[in-house]
Amino acid sequence: RRLLLRFETSHDELQHRAYHDVLTQLPNRAMFMDAFKRSLHRLERNGGSGSLLFVDLDHFKAVNDALGHEMGDLLLQQVARRIQDCVREGDLVARLGGDEFVVLVEGHDDAHRMAEKILTVLRPDYQLGNHAAHVTASIGVSCFPQDGNDLNGLLSAADSAMYQAKTAGRDGVQFYADPE
Repeated sequence: RRLLLRFETSHDELQHRAYHDVLTQLPNRAMFMDAFKRSLHRLERNGGSGSLLFVDLDHFKAVNDALGHEMGDLLLQQVARRIQDCVREGDLVARLGGDEFVVLVEGHDDAHRMAEKILTVLRPDYQLGNHAAHVTASIGVSCFPQDGNDLNGLLSAADSAMYQAKTAGRDGVQFYADPE
């Protein structure tokens, strides 16, 4: 009986590790991709719309280099918490890796407001041990179905828009615009 209970606990723990980022406890890339595919299928069936926000921290490497990886990890944990605390209950926040986060928002109406809200909550300084650090974010947004109807297309479009936000001066939001 104890062995079975221990096995179930281990299985649950393995399942959690497989789908969550160890550092931030947010869903990881694998869980996000799975949830995103399900959301796309639901939106297609219902004729709905959705937006993908690709959030990349500005100058994270400088903080990591200056204060060390331990403080960089603490910063990522605080960023994850701030993003998670400002989204709606049904929105999905995940960490793709490094300093890249994504937010899946159902509907387009709230995408710009949500992106601006995320920028606002990320701007105040972060207390990292005895140091205060300041980072901002660049956010790229792609919309379903206008910017694509599959996972890779929408992720690529949001990533491209995020780089446009960085080129435009960072600490901002860009919606994907088809280059054609």
